[in-house]
Amino acid sequence: MLGAIRHNGFVPWDDDIDIGMLARDYERFLKISVEELPKSCVLQTLNTMDSSPIPWAKIRLNGTQRVDASEAGIGNEVGIDIDIFPYHSIPNSSLGQWIYFYGGLALRALCFVKSGYRLLNREDSFLKRIGIGFAKMFSSFISKEKSKKMMESWFSYFDGRQTDYVITPSALKSPKIWRVLRSDLTDFSSVIFEGYVFNGPRDPMKYLTTLYGDWNSLPPENDRTPHLIDKIDFGKHVDIDKISLNELRFYKL
Repeated sequence: MLGAIRHNGFVPWDDDIDIGMLARDYERFLKISVEELPKSCVLQTLNTMDSSPIPWAKIRLNGTQRVDASEAGIGNEVGIDIDIFPYHSIPNSSLGQWIYFYGGLALRALCFVKSGYRLLNREDSFLKRIGIGFAKMFSSFISKEKSKKMMESWFSYFDGRQTDYVITPSALKSPKIWRVLRSDLTDFSSVIFEGYVFNGPRDPMKYLTTLYGDWNSLPPENDRTPHLIDKIDFGKHVDIDKISLNELRFYKL
């Protein structure tokens, strides 16, 4: 969304697209995709891939590889992917949101530790290092399967309730910044991204301000960093960047 509104396409230093949907639609999507996804793609979730600790879905393209530096060598190097994020209901009260936020953060860290992810970078804060340290200590007393179930139950606990706000598990940075009004994701506006039309939030400007504050100003150059990719392999699609936009509409995976 930021790229679509600010750059009319990809953010120049970014390299992916993320799709989000309300939790009830996400659950429908998981069921439907079993039959509807092309054979060239595979659906990755907490339950379909043992090595995955990620509380959202990925659609991966068979015959390709995209491995983040944090997940190198842990067994899920299967395909260039696109993320599908569920927006879960969160409590209306500030106290409830903080409990939900920090509980989810702790359980997510625990799952990542149990799955062998490298979570710390040289520039990470002292507080984050303490948190990861506690997750590593606690991980000795709980199985990977149990940690996944705990995290899944935590994030979906309020999904049957029509609370005012929703949040995606990928955005646990601050509950006050990354929470989104449910009403902003139930009515849509059309947004053009790289020549394609997508459904965006009802008010894209408001949505971006919620997430980024002054979203129209470019960040400092030293903050314009892409994902840390350990390996990328496009397989038979290696020349896809030479295909015109009009031809891409009919490209067969």
